[in-house]
Amino acid sequence: MNKTYTFSVQMSAEQVRNIMYNSPVKRLSVMTFEGLRLELPIGHFQKFVGYSGIQGVFKLELNENNSFVSLERISR
Repeated sequence: MNKTYTFSVQMSAEQVRNIMYNSPVKRLSVMTFEGLRLELPIGHFQKFVGYSGIQGVFKLELNENNSFVSLERISR
């Protein structure tokens, strides 16, 4: 059975650029509303990057092996 987690991200465009292009670690660490800390590859957020960076509340879905299934923005 798949698991879902929700979390908020508020990152400026500069912060996103630093992670995507300057950081050797291409991961974003988030704290879920459920109280878990997760590290996700920044590439999963690429379609959500706007002029001002990444903002919103997101829903992450993982399969029973904790592998990525989907990521969607549920609010801004």
